[in-house]
Amino acid sequence: MLDSISLLSLPLFLPLLSVYSSLLLFVSFLPSLCVHTHVYIPLPHWHEQEMDEELRGERQKQSKLTKRMEELQSDNLRLYEKVKFLEGYRPKGQADSTRDVEDRYGQLYSQSMNPFQAFNKAQEKEREKQLNPIERMLLMMSQFFLSNKQARIFLFVYMVILHLIVSLTLQHFASVKHDHC
Repeated sequence: MLDSISLLSLPLFLPLLSVYSSLLLFVSFLPSLCVHTHVYIPLPHWHEQEMDEELRGERQKQSKLTKRMEELQSDNLRLYEKVKFLEGYRPKGQADSTRDVEDRYGQLYSQSMNPFQAFNKAQEKEREKQLNPIERMLLMMSQFFLSNKQARIFLFVYMVILHLIVSLTLQHFASVKHDHC
């Protein structure tokens, strides 16, 4: 092609040759550009919206599950507190079938306790240590009788019987005439 072109018309074809050489250079790099196109091509707008909606839905689901988990944990802590309260009323011979649940939530419960209550309990234990042995024994007996239903019933029956015996004895001595008075 260049053979048929005269040297005088060469300046007219120089811009065309530079475009042709640029095109050849681009074509030589085309295979390497095709390999890396997935990096540079943006996602279509509708696909981006779809992904945003899906992400929003997953975040809402996660927040609902987190809220539900927190509710269940607080319910479990309240139930553990009730178990600890009712544990004092359980007869000693009963089997501890709830021990694994208590172990699981015992630590959570102790962490969630009010620090003022923990301080008050520590102060109470310190005062118990300062009691003399007789007072400590009376404290333990009163805690036992107040925390155990069968012990309270026994104590009530025992006190009623003692009152009846004392009342009957006093009535008997009041009605009997004594010679040496």
